[in-house]
Amino acid sequence: DYLELEGLSPWTANQYIATASWFLDWLDGKKLAEVDLDDVTSFLKSQKDAKKLSGPSVAKYLASIRKLLQSHGIQLNWANLPKVRQWSQFKPVVLSRETVDEIIHSAPTTTKKLMLWLGYEAALRSGELVVVKIRDLNLRNPDRASIYIVPEKKGKTSEIPISTPLALELSKYIISLQRHPEEYLFHSEAGGPFDNGRFASDVFRVLAKRAGKDCRYHDFARHSRITHLLTGGMDIYKVSKFARHASLSS
Repeated sequence: DYLELEGLSPWTANQYIATASWFLDWLDGKKLAEVDLDDVTSFLKSQKDAKKLSGPSVAKYLASIRKLLQSHGIQLNWANLPKVRQWSQFKPVVLSRETVDEIIHSAPTTTKKLMLWLGYEAALRSGELVVVKIRDLNLRNPDRASIYIVPEKKGKTSEIPISTPLALELSKYIISLQRHPEEYLFHSEAGGPFDNGRFASDVFRVLAKRAGKDCRYHDFARHSRITHLLTGGMDIYKVSKFARHASLSS
């Protein structure tokens, strides 16, 4: 209950809560009142290395920790913390369409295969992918199928087209699930929705390495998909709208 969730999107709120939980687990019993900047720095670096986080992603983790500590009346000298947006040394990677297909079809389960397929086709951020609900899919006509995406950042809900083959596979998958439309489309082996960070770092990176690529899920679903659309001839303004960028410069 430490978060003031008003004004935050559901994705952002869930990320703040998840990050706070990871930080508390990482402290391993240490009291919040005893936390210092060294603890925060060590935690952030451990998460960056384990999950190959970008600088902006590390900054989001930091924002959650700051809210957690501030809600308990704990003030640290944040000005002495290194500029976390400069921590990331990872450069964007663009995969070939053949490598994208190889990664998708190497998935060990139907669930993970469809997650990767949908994530790539709709250029979904990992945080958007794990919170897709069955109701968000429009599959009545497979030839004009689409997905409604609630942005992880502030903005309007977008309708993104998906291919007929993917629509048919998703339809069969949903029938087999026998779940309510309000439920999440993808569930982990544990039975609940996938954890955003763990899917991107554990599930995707394992499959990417099998394909001989050391890259992030973001490279796969965002950088590669957007590049493929541009090189395929789609107008840059349409690509920007498809990718749900805040501005053309993004």
